[in-house]
Amino acid sequence: MPLPPSLGVFALASLLLVVSPGPAVIFIVTQGLHGGRRAGVVSALGIFAGGLVHVAAAVAGVSAILATSGALFSAMKWIGAVYLFYLGVKTLVRGGTGPVAAAALPNDRARFWRGAMVNLLNPKAIGFFVAFLPQFAEPDIGPLPPQLLILGMTFTLIALVSDALYGVFSGALSDMLNRSDVVGRWLSRVSGFTLIGLGAAAGLVGRTA
Repeated sequence: MPLPPSLGVFALASLLLVVSPGPAVIFIVTQGLHGGRRAGVVSALGIFAGGLVHVAAAVAGVSAILATSGALFSAMKWIGAVYLFYLGVKTLVRGGTGPVAAAALPNDRARFWRGAMVNLLNPKAIGFFVAFLPQFAEPDIGPLPPQLLILGMTFTLIALVSDALYGVFSGALSDMLNRSDVVGRWLSRVSGFTLIGLGAAAGLVGRTA
């Protein structure tokens, strides 16, 4: 197990990282604004599921492979950027969230898996598990896999709480604003263009972002 001082510093650093807007947070907020509190929380759970995959990859050593392969990292980054762009375009095409378009909204399962994919292909998350997480593992105190597991789960649980709060608050705002087809269409446009812009930004993120 990591030493308590190192774990405490890691937890604080993780908190500062997860509360800052990135692909995962912005995805959750746009889903909450677009579909309400339930949509925001379900999206946060999907992000959490994607984070668990990152933890498993770190423990298995996949993160070490990504750290040494610029081409593989770049491929993951661009796949994630294209996926965010695709979600943005689909949101714009789908239209508003009022009564007329309600049937076109994604269901909870779709939101969950979209959240998982967004985080799985999130350059910010990939960079964290490749460049940041291993710095807090200490070979002198024991095997690395258990330490990486503890650190990874600490990060993902902190992220889950923060992301769920983002989902609840953005969903509450949606409940107040989204009372007509006109407002629903504007929320859809904001969500769509935000995801498109996020995809474009994600494509420019460096290996250590």
